[in-house]
Parts: sequence; structure tokens; C-alpha cells
Amino acid sequence: GETFIAMTFYEGWTLETMLRQKSITIGKALDTAIQILLGLSKAHEAGIVHRDIKPSNIIVTEEGIVKIIDFGLAKLAGSSKITRTGITTGTLAYMSPEQAKGEDVDSRTDVFSLGIVLYEMLSGFHPFKGEYEAAIIHSIIYDEPEPVARHNPAIPQRLGEIVARSLIKNRDQRYQDAMEMANDLIDLRKSMGEGEKQVHKDKKQKRGLITALSVSISLAVIATAYLFYSKAVSEYGGLPFFERNREAIGPAGKTANKSEGPLALAVAPFWGQNEAASEEGRVIQRLLLRRLTEIISPDEKG
Repeated sequence: GETFIAMTFYEGWTLETMLRQKSITIGKALDTAIQILLGLSKAHEAGIVHRDIKPSNIIVTEEGIVKIIDFGLAKLAGSSKITRTGITTGTLAYMSPEQAKGEDVDSRTDVFSLGIVLYEMLSGFHPFKGEYEAAIIHSIIYDEPEPVARHNPAIPQRLGEIVARSLIKNRDQRYQDAMEMANDLIDLRKSMGEGEKQVHKDKKQKRGLITALSVSISLAVIATAYLFYSKAVSEYGGLPFFERNREAIGPAGKTANKSEGPLALAVAPFWGQNEAASEEGRVIQRLLLRRLTEIISPDEKG
């Protein structure tokens, strides 16, 4: 017989926490904003205006799913205002101009608030500044925010345009509903995704080119070494290595004519750009050593 309220529990973080941790990339900001707008679109279709969209009312679950919470200030479209004239409802820093002026609001006020949130996710800064409430209200109503790309040059121009449109003072010139803004962000996200795929492809091709170049250089070194030692073997009549060494030093342990050629041969391991290339280098080194041993000392084993 007890009355109670059952509420959903979400494992995750508020957007406010994520903003403090500065852990939001441009792609993540887009994905988050799109999910918020899709959720708002469903609420607006049901005639519900949230009126308090802000980072602390957005939860991102561990699976990356965005949840809009706290509809405590939500208003049904067409209903009378629940506040006295001149008294605003909502969190001051995220209000739309019409909301800050105490006017009646519709779904476009949520679009403006979401524009502020997206601006913060992309830049780390709030678009409207003021040290006290009256100054913030004045900024929201009259000041034009700096282009978001001034805070982050990596922001695409098209994204800057979308953010700017969501923050237009005149609601008739703003995005007229959440779905309209969501569609623009979705199209942009797709184009950025294709760009990211191309960058990944280019990096992969570059790694492949470096590996191929490394192997080509190694083969060139091997060929050069082979020519030099083939010439040396020819000049010394194909004598085994230990015989040439003994003749060069002489019976009395004295060094013979220095022009008679090298006394020792070393083959350094070949280095590669990755483990696969390095392994190829080690195989080439072993093959080269075996081949040179056959040429220099054909009667020796191992």
C-alpha cells in the first residue's frame, strides 16, 4: 500500500564531468549532439519542451548511449506558462534569448540550449560570458558569440556554420526543430567518417611503402656486398677464408702486403619499420651469411 517512484539507474558520466576532464573529441561531440537532438525530437513530437538542456542533465552511459534526464521543468506546448511574468525557468547560462526575457517558449529554445552545449563540447568555452547573472542574460540576449573555430582550428567550417545557426537570437532564423539540426550533423558526420577512413588508408599505404623501401634498400645492399666479395674471391683465386688469412699474416706472424684484401667479413642484421620487416631482414641476413660462406669457404660446413 506504499506509494513509490521507480527511476532508471544509468551507469555512466554526466556531460558536465566529461567537459571537466576535457575528454571530448570533435567526433565524440558530434555523436553526442546527434543523440541528444534525436531524443529531443521525440519529446518535441509529443509536444514536450525540456527547457533545461545543460551538461549536467545529459548522461553518457558506459556503452556510449546518451540519456536526457530531469524533465522537471518540461512544458507541454500550448499550455499556459507555469511562472509569473518576468520570472525565468531553467539554468541561466543555457537559456535561449526568449527564455531569458521571460517569454513563452517552444521547441526552438531547446535547440538554442543544445547549441550552447555543443559549443562547449567543441571548444571548452561557454559562448556567452558574464561575471554576474545580469551580465550573462545581457550577453545571451545581445552578444554574438565568437566563431567556435577560433577556439579550435581543427573544427570543420561546416560544423562552425551549424553551431552558429543554432545560436541565432531570432528563433525564426534558427533551426526550426531538433530533427533539422540533427540531419545536418548526421550528414557532416558521414562526410567526416569518409575522411577519417581515407586518412587511415593513406597511413596504411605509407607504412607499406616504407616497408617495401626498407626491403628494397636491404636487397640493394646485399647485391652490392655480393659484387664486392665476388671480386675479392676472384682476385684471391677462391681460396678458403682461413687460407687467405694465413697468407696475409704470414708464417712469422707478420702482416703481409696490405693490398691483398680484407681479413674479415661481417654481415649486420637488417632493420625494418616493423616486426614483419625486421624478421625478413633476419632471414636475409642468414641467407647471405650462408651464401657468402659457400663462396668464400666452399669446403667448410655450417
